[in-house]
Amino acid sequence: MQRYLYILIFLANAGSALQAQNADRERFLNATVYRLTLEEKWDSVLYFCDRAEVENIVSYELSYSKGKALFATQKYRLALTEFIATAEMAEPGSDLKSYLYYSAKYSGMSNTARFWRFSMNGDERIKFGIGYFPVVEYVAAEYSNFISDNTEKNGAVQFFPPEPITFKSSYFKMTGNMQNTSASAGFGLCKRLGIYFSVNDLSTKDQYRLAYVDIPGAPLVYTNFAATTDQQSAYIATPILTGRKTTVVPAFHMISVRTTSFNQGPNAGEAIIADTSFAEHVASLTVSFEADRSARSFSASWSDLSQQDQIQFSFFNTWYPDYNLNQHYTLSLTGQSDGGFPGFAAGFSGGWKLTDFCWTEAGVRVGKLSDFNDFNGRIVHNNGDIRIASLEINPVFLITQHLSLSLLYSWSLNKLPYTLSDGSSGAGWRRISSSKINTQYNQHNLTGGLIWKL
Repeated sequence: MQRYLYILIFLANAGSALQAQNADRERFLNATVYRLTLEEKWDSVLYFCDRAEVENIVSYELSYSKGKALFATQKYRLALTEFIATAEMAEPGSDLKSYLYYSAKYSGMSNTARFWRFSMNGDERIKFGIGYFPVVEYVAAEYSNFISDNTEKNGAVQFFPPEPITFKSSYFKMTGNMQNTSASAGFGLCKRLGIYFSVNDLSTKDQYRLAYVDIPGAPLVYTNFAATTDQQSAYIATPILTGRKTTVVPAFHMISVRTTSFNQGPNAGEAIIADTSFAEHVASLTVSFEADRSARSFSASWSDLSQQDQIQFSFFNTWYPDYNLNQHYTLSLTGQSDGGFPGFAAGFSGGWKLTDFCWTEAGVRVGKLSDFNDFNGRIVHNNGDIRIASLEINPVFLITQHLSLSLLYSWSLNKLPYTLSDGSSGAGWRRISSSKINTQYNQHNLTGGLIWKL
């Protein structure tokens, strides 16, 4: 019995000695890392912090210092993760809150940045250059000019072969040059909730091209009819931060369209042209998950664009090789069904910091999409044409700390669907697309905008 007692006493003393040794080791690492942080020797700070993790030594000072080292070396996404771990150990002070805010901001996580901005009081926000109570987060104004060869290319070509003609008439709607003006703004309402507004005004000069047969057996005759389209739209989205780095964004886009309608006339070659107006809608939802080196988004939407119900799903995966915004690459996949034109497209894009005042993004997408939307329903393509491929480049120039100039050029290859009629009292119209008939056209877009960000 006495022997067992000695063993227990020995084990207790050994445990106490080991605890004392670990405590000494933790004090040594804390003191060393603190000194190296003051000296801004960030590589050494990261080395000793990594050694502490290997030895299962965790402390507030080690975590905070590692976050500072990662922030100083511009690994902002890693720094944010470390600062969040630090904040979970004790109530964060004003300095830590500022690190959390700027780490999220420089990582492109605006909703997480809002959370930590609202966690500060007014004096703290002024101290760290954020403003006493900044509600406005984003303001932008843009003008776009779309130039296409649609009416020139498709407004004169003889689409159908002379024989055999199995329909009485057919028509195309050719979208012409377009101009669009937009204004948008984003606001922070509270820690976990923001709101984003956008309004757009678009006008285009269109053209209808009618192909018809005067009498059975006669050759096809073509006639063009001028048309116009004007539309105004309003978009609203409410980003909701549901976790540290998880965001849910419901959105709604309402579009008012005034255009020229086209109907077959009572006689061959005649058309009934009239002004008409209607509303279109897009309801969408996006869920985003942010990680240290990547971000994933899943989007789903319903719309009635071109008066056809449509469901669309999109997936985006973005990779940040340097844990910041200096370079990033995104893979996108989009699938949709649109009234007989189910489609799919894949895209790849990248963004790079070229200088301290210039960033640029470029991307390409190929597939087949019609009446689709991008960016959670914010941008809508609702002219009924089929998008086959697109390419864009978007340099952004920093004018001041908060103001930037955006210049975007894009090119797209599109295809016109056409509508056939069997001629039975105007009935039997059906909208189709065929690879045998070339109705492709090119569209070029130049967009300039001023953007202010908090």
